[in-house]
Amino acid sequence: MKHKIVIVLIALALIVPAYYINSTIDELGPLSFQRINNEVKDASVNNELWILDPKEVAIRLAGETGKGVDRTISVEEEDGRAIVTIIDEGYRDDSVNGAKYIINVIQDVDEVWYISSAEWGVKCQSGRGHQNYSTELCH
Repeated sequence: MKHKIVIVLIALALIVPAYYINSTIDELGPLSFQRINNEVKDASVNNELWILDPKEVAIRLAGETGKGVDRTISVEEEDGRAIVTIIDEGYRDDSVNGAKYIINVIQDVDEVWYISSAEWGVKCQSGRGHQNYSTELCH
């Protein structure tokens, strides 16, 4: 009997932390970006400067924030490629607290930045669903 209890306790010790860790891992989903790349093409004809900055191109996809929303942006740029991470927190919504965007941007020979892939997810308000960034609905 003691051996069965020990085995159950060991199993719980392994399962509970694994569940906790997995519940905090982001589960982002794809985000359509072709509209922004079309805007970049149009802007390049007009020599608009925002297309020369990967952060500005990514912000076009994520959109502007509302009042009271805290936005953090990080850019990792190397050799004509950039990963732009945008995190918004503090939405004035009863179920959604914020959103996270990870946007991969590449530079062409004219130094214009285009989006090559993008993903996103939302984080729910406390007590309204998941606390990681996910495409799952909040309630």
